[in-house]
Amino acid sequence: MTEFRFPTRRERVEAVKGPDVDIQPYRPPRERGRIMGRVASYAEWIVALALWRLKLEFIFQKSIKGTKYKIDFFIEAAPLWIMLDVNQYSGNQQTGAQRFRKKVIERVMNRPLFLLWDTQVSTFEEAITSIRRITN
Repeated sequence: MTEFRFPTRRERVEAVKGPDVDIQPYRPPRERGRIMGRVASYAEWIVALALWRLKLEFIFQKSIKGTKYKIDFFIEAAPLWIMLDVNQYSGNQQTGAQRFRKKVIERVMNRPLFLLWDTQVSTFEEAITSIRRITN
């Protein structure tokens, strides 16, 4: 019996170009990832990547004692922990329930809750800029 081995590397796919043809190789869209074993939205995933790049320790989706709410990111900064929440875009205005949730969390934790809209962190560079502005 002959010994057959499958190739370990795939050949590189080059873009096909011609006078009427400009076909690029297929690249799957970036999917939502998992952060600390929990499924995250795309905006939360981008923020987590930015936090890892900035080498900031954080806890993802931390439950708040005495309430039914969770904070998306509990970031360890030098003197204090920073609470950060990533919201879905709703016309750049908070609904009454979101405002109530924010006030309850701020009252229980006795510190401000920072909000980032998913439109503010649509790219990795925007996320890094927003997080630097919050943590400094």
